[in-house]
Formats: sequence, structure tokens, C-alpha cells
Amino acid sequence: MANETKSDPAGGGGQKEEGWKLSPKDRSIATFSKTLDTYFAQRRDQFAVALKDVMSPDFFFRLVVTAINKTPALASCTPASVYQAALDCAQLPLAPNTPLGEAHLIPYGDKCSMIIGHPGWAKLAIRTGRIKDINALP
Repeated sequence: MANETKSDPAGGGGQKEEGWKLSPKDRSIATFSKTLDTYFAQRRDQFAVALKDVMSPDFFFRLVVTAINKTPALASCTPASVYQAALDCAQLPLAPNTPLGEAHLIPYGDKCSMIIGHPGWAKLAIRTGRIKDINALP
């Protein structure tokens, strides 16, 4: 059946759509996510210790996968470098690539680096207990 149709997964009112196909880029991201999933599954305990009670390792992994989906260039980085950058975020603990802007996973060639955003620096400073409040004026 070459022209097999599938129903819309979003429940779009019974509309039919030709069979879904992933683009090569999407297939690459999906493959990379599976590889990274293996890295995280084998080292889940490290993330549980690093994240403490701030967030669950599963939620944190979901943030990393979302970052890869939003920034496809991260899929060209080595899984080990993405894992290490994610672990750096977890040890602080800062949420990577969220609208809060605490930390960012940035691809540099085939390496991934974690960069702390200014909200992350503010959070870390307040967490020390030596600073009560931070104000910024435009």
C-alpha cells in the first residue's frame, strides 16, 4: 500500500494525511536523542545526586532533549560533550535552555558548552546567602 494514510495524531477532526515522513535532519536529531538517552540512563544516579530535590532527572533530561530539538546544531556535537555540559548544569543546578535563561547549551563545532546566563548568575549569587537581592536597571 504505497498511499497509506494515517489519521492526524493531534485529533484534527478526522482529517487524513499522507503517511508522515521524517526529514533527514529530524531523523538525525531522533537518533542523537536515543544515543543521549542511553548516556543518561546509564548515569541517571549521577543526575539524581547532582539535582538533589530541585528537579527530577527525567524532567532534566526532557529539558536537554527540548534544547536539542530547538537548536538542531547540538545534534552535531558529540554525545559525550552534550552529556558533560548537561551534567555541569545539573551540578549547579540550573535549567538549560529554558525561557528563564539560567543556562544555555551552546554548540561549538562538535563540542557542546554550557554557558551561564545572567539570571543563572543572579540565582547562584543569591543562593550563597551573602546577597539578599539583585536589582538591574535598563
